[in-house]
Amino acid sequence: MNIKCSEFYILLLTLFTVCLIVDSSQFCPPPDRITPCNCNSFCDECSIALVCRNLRNHDILSRIVNQTNGYQYEFFEIDTSNIAHIPASLFEILKIRNLKVWSTTMTTLFDRPPSTDLANVFISLYGVGLSSMKWEMFSGIKNLKRLSIRDSLIPHFNSSFSNNVPKNLNEFIVYNCSTETLDDQIFSPFGNLLELRMEVGKIKQLKRSMFTSPSKLQLISFSVNEIESLPNDIFFDMPYLENVYLRENRLTQLNENIFRPLLPSLRAFKISENPLICGCDLRWITEIEKGRWTNIYYVGLCEGPMEMKGKSLKNLAAADFANCS
Repeated sequence: MNIKCSEFYILLLTLFTVCLIVDSSQFCPPPDRITPCNCNSFCDECSIALVCRNLRNHDILSRIVNQTNGYQYEFFEIDTSNIAHIPASLFEILKIRNLKVWSTTMTTLFDRPPSTDLANVFISLYGVGLSSMKWEMFSGIKNLKRLSIRDSLIPHFNSSFSNNVPKNLNEFIVYNCSTETLDDQIFSPFGNLLELRMEVGKIKQLKRSMFTSPSKLQLISFSVNEIESLPNDIFFDMPYLENVYLRENRLTQLNENIFRPLLPSLRAFKISENPLICGCDLRWITEIEKGRWTNIYYVGLCEGPMEMKGKSLKNLAAADFANCS
């Protein structure tokens, strides 16, 4: 019995080792077909990645598509380049499902809107220089699940975003894009959105109408913006919400009607670096079950009045409000 088990484990180890040392040429096309790009293989799912750096001519990508038809790249990454666009055929012919673009200047993201029903498409745009974001370029990517945009210029989100970005989106991340305004119903059509992060911007106002109702959102982050107050119903009808990040805004109050029903169900609540005034209207927070505040993801400090300055919200006690009637 023990000998059979040993043989079985040796077989498993052998297969695992073979998978790790597999030659990328078994899955990648010949190098001369993809020059100046490189191909790497990942043996966990025998998928391959096409990586291109320092491109100055988008025709190179079209040539690669034509010369490697029949190969399917799971990942495509372009870095530090200056090109007119990415050919939509990368999705349609080469079956790209994970696109990452880094520090690249482009006229438009794609030459035309790609049309694909591939499952679980992820797109990440980091430091992409575009004169404007043309949301219609995403309209044909039916199963776009994650869209992440960092260090670009998107001052306004309007109906063009809502009308064109696929409604199956699960995660949407915007970071340091100088975003100032959001249309009143900007995310309301996205009934499958689970995670929304719009961080390091200039957003001043949020409305409940911006989100679908009921909402499946599990995480909301508007950290590092210019929000001064929140409407009383901002988190209404969000039964799955577990994480709220509002760090480094301009909030001075934690309205009881907004936060009291919310806090007991949250796994993470980050509201540090706000000018919070811990006056009598915050006395309700001492009645929240203290075990919840031991979580390291519950963070926030009082900015005033003077006698409360620097106190952690989780350490506030009834005695701190003894003079409140």
